[in-house]
Amino acid sequence: MMKTIITAIIALNLGTLSVFSAQSSTAKPVVLEKVQPSYPQQCQQSGIEGRVIVECLITQQGEVVGATAIKSPNPELAAAAVAAVQQWTFAPATHEGKPTQAVIRIPVEFRLEMDQSGALVPSILARN
Repeated sequence: MMKTIITAIIALNLGTLSVFSAQSSTAKPVVLEKVQPSYPQQCQQSGIEGRVIVECLITQQGEVVGATAIKSPNPELAAAAVAAVQQWTFAPATHEGKPTQAVIRIPVEFRLEMDQSGALVPSILARN
């Protein structure tokens, strides 16, 4: 119950209602097409890593609106994550079988990993 209330409060702050619970006939949006973010060159060179949380509205047509980074270790990583998520497309959320808009949060992980030669290479994981 508390999770449903918190989700509704967050959604209402963005001008929509988004409530996903096991008891309802509401389904979350599903990613149809995903664009991977680019790892900013300066962040790679400086060894900056971290998780960016992007919050956005998914319209009844499955379009991303109002994507913004609500948590990020670095403004350049935030900008890269938002730029990528804005290009995603979704099957919209549904409520009782009808398309509805929904607010979602998407974590985007920026990591630098060492390859076999010892060089640091970017690793990005963006998921819904």
